[in-house]
Amino acid sequence: MNVSVAAINVSTFRDYYYHHRGSDQQQQQRDNDGDDANDDEPFYEFIKQPTHMVVVLTLAYAAVFLLAVVGNVLVVCVVCRNTSMHSVTNYFIVNLAVADLLVGFFCLPITLVANIVSGQITSKAYR
Repeated sequence: MNVSVAAINVSTFRDYYYHHRGSDQQQQQRDNDGDDANDDEPFYEFIKQPTHMVVVLTLAYAAVFLLAVVGNVLVVCVVCRNTSMHSVTNYFIVNLAVADLLVGFFCLPITLVANIVSGQITSKAYR
């Protein structure tokens, strides 16, 4: 019984692969075709977004990253340099700024790559 299930899964994968990729002759024709300027195919096979969406997402994430880094570094610098701002509340704000910096450094690039590779910009929970 397991052998037949495996055979079905392999044939289903093969049908799916050739359906989306095309035959070898079609792939060779696409490779030999010199007009790639009008193609709206992704850069690589694992990138599901079209080229213009990759550029838009990258610019948007870069803007958020830049603003997060500059704003949070300014908060940390202002509180550290002014001795009159050394209070428990301001230390808490510095702690939040450092946490936001870490989110910017670690979560934003991972989320950008996940959005580009998965092909989905929004989560399924919002649909």
